[in-house]
Amino acid sequence: MSVLICGGAGYIGSHAVRRFIANGEDVIVVDNLETGHREALDPGVKFYEGDIRNAAVLDKIFEENEIDAVIHFAAYSLVGESVARPLKYFNNNVGGMQSLLEAMVRHNVDKIVFSSTAAVYGEPKKIPIEENDPTQPTNPYGETKLAMEKMMRWVDGADGIRFVSLRYFNAAGAMPDGSIGEAHMHETHLIPLILQVPLGKREAITIFGTDYPTKDGTCIRDYIHVLDLADAHLRALSYLRAGGASDIFNLGSGTGFSVKEMIAAAEKVTGQSINVKLGNRRAGDPAVLVASSAKARRELGWTPKFDDVEKIIADAWTWHCAHPNGYVGLKVGLRNSVEGRSTEATSAVAMGSGSLNVLSTPSMLALMERAANELVNRHLPLEQTSVGTSLNVEHKAATPIGLTLRAEAELIAIDGRKLTFKVRAFDEREEIGAGTHERFIVNRKKFQTKADDKK
Repeated sequence: MSVLICGGAGYIGSHAVRRFIANGEDVIVVDNLETGHREALDPGVKFYEGDIRNAAVLDKIFEENEIDAVIHFAAYSLVGESVARPLKYFNNNVGGMQSLLEAMVRHNVDKIVFSSTAAVYGEPKKIPIEENDPTQPTNPYGETKLAMEKMMRWVDGADGIRFVSLRYFNAAGAMPDGSIGEAHMHETHLIPLILQVPLGKREAITIFGTDYPTKDGTCIRDYIHVLDLADAHLRALSYLRAGGASDIFNLGSGTGFSVKEMIAAAEKVTGQSINVKLGNRRAGDPAVLVASSAKARRELGWTPKFDDVEKIIADAWTWHCAHPNGYVGLKVGLRNSVEGRSTEATSAVAMGSGSLNVLSTPSMLALMERAANELVNRHLPLEQTSVGTSLNVEHKAATPIGLTLRAEAELIAIDGRKLTFKVRAFDEREEIGAGTHERFIVNRKKFQTKADDKK
C-alpha cells in the first residue's frame, strides 16, 4: 500500500517525502507546483502534477495506485495575502480539502494526516497554548485551516475517515546536507530573512517592536525543525494505522525564542555581524506565541530531535549558502543521449531535441551541484584560488538502468563573494547536461583570488 502526499513538492512536504521514504513507505506525490518545486522531489518518488481541486486528477491517482492513507500539505499559508485575498484562500484551502475528502470517500481511503496551523488559536489567552484552548482565528489563513479541521470532523462522523490534525507555528531548517530547503518566491519567514543579511541579499533585518513584555522586549515565537515536523506526520500516520481515533495535536518547543535571540544565534552560526533596524510594532503581533506539545509527546511518542535553535539555523544556513537563489540557481540544458531512456523536465531545464535521457532531472541537478560544492569545499578554503580550478565528481549510486554518472565543475568567474561555475554531467558514453551554478562565499570579509592575474 502507498501513502499519497499532497503538496509533496513544497517546503515541509518535500522533507516529509524524504522522511517517509527513509522509513520504508511507498510514497506518491501530487502537487500543482504553484509554490512547490519539482527539483525538491526525491528522484525516486512517483509524481503527479495536478491540483487536488480537480476530481479527475484525484480519481486517476487513486485508481492507478493502492493508497491507504493521505498526508495533506497542499494549502496556501501566507497570512498577509490571506487578508488581502480571502476568497483565494477559501477556494484553494477549503475547496481543496472538500475535493480530497470526496475522493477519499469514493475510493474507500479512511486515514488522513493534516498539516494545520497554530494560527487557528488567534490571540492566545494563555501560554503555552494547549489543544483545548479557544480557536478564534484573526486572519483568513487561520480561518480556512480551522474550517478544514471542522470538515474532517464531520466527515469522520458520516463516512468514517479518521484524521490527525497537527497544529504548529514556524517550520524552519533544512536537510542537513543542504540538498533541499526553504525557497519561497516572496520570503516572509524570520530565519531566511535574517540569513539574507550575511548572504548579502538584504542590508539589514528589521525588528518590529522592542517594547513587548518579554525578557528582551522582542516577540517570542516557536520554531520547529522541518525534519521534526516530518517525523510528527509519520508518527501521526502510525497512530491512525494502529486504530487511533481522530484527534488534534500541537507541535512546539514549549519555550520559544525571541527575535533578538534568533539574530544572535544566526550571528554565532554564520560568524558574521548582522545589521539590525528597529521598527514599530505591527498590528496584531502578539508578544508570545508558543504551543505546548505535551499531548503529542505523550500520545504520539514524538520528541523533537533538533530542538537546538543553533542547529536549526545551521541547517538553514547550509541550504541557503549552497542555494542562494533557491531552486533556480542551477540552469541546465539537457542534450541528446541514448535512445530509450526517459526523464521529465523541470522548470529549470531547457529541453534539447531528440530522445532523453539518463536519469531524472532532480538527480542530475543534485549531481552537478555536488560537483560545484565539492570544488568549493576542497579547493576554496585557501586564501587564494584561480579562475580555472576544476574538479570531477563520480556518482556510483544506482540509476534505473545501473549507470555510473560523472559531473565536472570549473570555476569560471569571481565577483566579490559570488563564484560562478560551469558544470557538466556525463554518463558512461557522453555529456548529458551542462549549465552554470552560483555559490556565495560568506565566511570571510572579502574573497581573495588570483582572478586579476588571468586578465
